[in-house]
Amino acid sequence: MAKNNTKGKAKEVLLQNLYMLIEQHRPAFQQERPYQRAVWLLLSELFNFARHTITQGLLVLGETENDWSAWYRLFSHKRFDYQALTRISLRETIQEVPKKEPYVVGVDGVLVPRHSQKMPGSSWWKALGSAPFKPGLARAQRFINLSWLTKREAGYSRAIPLQLLPAFPEKAVAAEAEKRKDWEAAIDGLRWVRQELDEAGRKRQQLLVLVDGGFERTVEFWRQLPERTVLLGRTARSRVLYALPGKYQGRGRPKSYGERARKPSEWLKVKEGWTTTEVRVRGRMREMRYRIEGPFLRDGLPHT
Repeated sequence: MAKNNTKGKAKEVLLQNLYMLIEQHRPAFQQERPYQRAVWLLLSELFNFARHTITQGLLVLGETENDWSAWYRLFSHKRFDYQALTRISLRETIQEVPKKEPYVVGVDGVLVPRHSQKMPGSSWWKALGSAPFKPGLARAQRFINLSWLTKREAGYSRAIPLQLLPAFPEKAVAAEAEKRKDWEAAIDGLRWVRQELDEAGRKRQQLLVLVDGGFERTVEFWRQLPERTVLLGRTARSRVLYALPGKYQGRGRPKSYGERARKPSEWLKVKEGWTTTEVRVRGRMREMRYRIEGPFLRDGLPHT
C-alpha cells in the first residue's frame, strides 16, 4: 500500500482560511443565491487549467447542460456591490502589513482582447504579440490593475488584485464608464487605497506605488498623487533633473530649482561610487550594481 505523503493538517488549515476569507465577503451580496454562484465560480478557478472565463468555469462545474443566464446575470445585472467587495478585500490585506512598514501597490495597464467592434469600451490597439517590425491592430478594452504586493519571501512575491479600473480612451465605443486616460484611472485607484488606509487607522502609514515608465513620464500624474504616497518608477535616460535650491538670500522670488544635475544616462559613465550587492530573486541570488544620488527635482515638479 502506497504511503500517503499529503500533509492533511496543513491542507485542513488552508481550506479553513479559504472558507473564512470567502465568508468575509458575504456582506457584498444582498441575496444568498448570487453569493453561492460567486463562490462556485471562485472554486472553479482553482480547477480551471484553460481560459479563465465564465464558460470555462461552468464547464469545470459541470453546468454547461443547464441554463447559463443566471450565471451571466451575476455580472451584467450587478448582483453584488463591487465597491463593497473590493473594500473588504483591501481591509483583509491591510491586516497582513505592519503599521510601520509601507503598504506596497503595483499599478499597470491591462489590455483585454475583444473581437466585436461594437462592444462598449473597446477600441483599436497594437496587437499583442505582434512583431515589432510589423505591428498589427486588434480590438481590446483597456483597464488599470491595482494589486497589493505581498512581502518578499526567499525572493518571491505575489500580486493580489485589489481593483480593475476601466480606462477607455476617447475613441473607444461609448460605455457606462467615463472615458479617461490611464494615469487618471490610476490616480482614482490610489486615492481610494489612501482613503481606505486612513479609515482603517493607518494615516501615518506610507503608500508605496510601483509603476513603469509610462506613468512616470506624466508630470500631471506626479502632481495629483495623494498625500503620504511615494512613487517608485523607471525613469527616462534623458530626464532633466535639478538639485535642491539653496537657502533663500536677498530680494526677489525664491528659486524653484538648484543647479542642473546629470541626466540618468550620464551617471552610467561615472566609474566611481558604485556599490555591488546580491539580492535573492525567485530563489536565486542575483548580483546588482547601484548608486544613491540626490535628492533631485524633476523639471516641472519643483515641489515634488
